[in-house]
Amino acid sequence: MARKREEEEITHGTTNVFADLGYKDAEERQTKLRLAYAINRILAQRKSNQSAAAGILGVNQPKISALLRYKLEGFSVERLMIFLTALDRDVEISIRQKPRSRPTGRISVVAPRPARAAATGRDVARTKRGRR
Repeated sequence: MARKREEEEITHGTTNVFADLGYKDAEERQTKLRLAYAINRILAQRKSNQSAAAGILGVNQPKISALLRYKLEGFSVERLMIFLTALDRDVEISIRQKPRSRPTGRISVVAPRPARAAATGRDVARTKRGRR
């Protein structure tokens, strides 16, 4: 006997999972996450172990362990930006007028795509059709 499937409602999220989950500090969490991702990617490219990374960033090894596991409660946005400069990266803050379509301003981090990143399905489709 076949069971009836109940219709499940699908809700599409925004580009910020923390906002979707209702965090009051969603933009700060998203900013920290993107900065930490950039830092972790650089450390992986350099093949730095945690002790070496701690020396470069001027913190102890447990802090590096927390950073690598995205346990970001003990890090400020400013501190993560300082880490990026210690890793020979420029950090640029751009301030501009928000679009009228959005009720409030927002904070965002834009980082370049990794050079060897895997193509997404959309990228592959565009490439196959010769649009890239």
